[in-house]
Amino acid sequence: MRHMLKIATLATMLFAGVSTAQAHDAYIVKEDDSVLTQMFAWFNTTYAKPERFTEAGFAQYFTDEIVFDINGKKSPKGLKSLTDRFNHLKETYHSIVIGLPLKEEYLVDDKIFTYHLNSGKEKAEDPVGGFTHVMGYVTLDNGKISLVKFLHYNEEPAEK
Repeated sequence: MRHMLKIATLATMLFAGVSTAQAHDAYIVKEDDSVLTQMFAWFNTTYAKPERFTEAGFAQYFTDEIVFDINGKKSPKGLKSLTDRFNHLKETYHSIVIGLPLKEEYLVDDKIFTYHLNSGKEKAEDPVGGFTHVMGYVTLDNGKISLVKFLHYNEEPAEK
């Protein structure tokens, strides 16, 4: 489960034990939501569908040179790398949901700072999923995300 949470955080996803579709249905994107919140809502919806992620889908929210830096580990640049990573997650884990609305979010210059919770399940039949606390920021370039720089902490699932 710990390995699943680390990978899931790279995608920056998840929330409190509800299904992906339920989590998205519970949050309606507003016109004044940040590009980060809009992207997370899109991600939650897209993850719940059987279709694969596409570079065109990610291009709505990310620059062509996007880099993820999670706990100091940088991903390869670009939409193709990002798309491949998210499709791998989708093939590997039953659910990944980013908790919306975010616990905290604020804009300073070209950065959006955030604190949010993620949750997910490796298999549909897993009785308990995992949780991740995520803090950090994204950098914007012409209204799109060019850098994701997050630190995460994995919360061990409660025993049932």
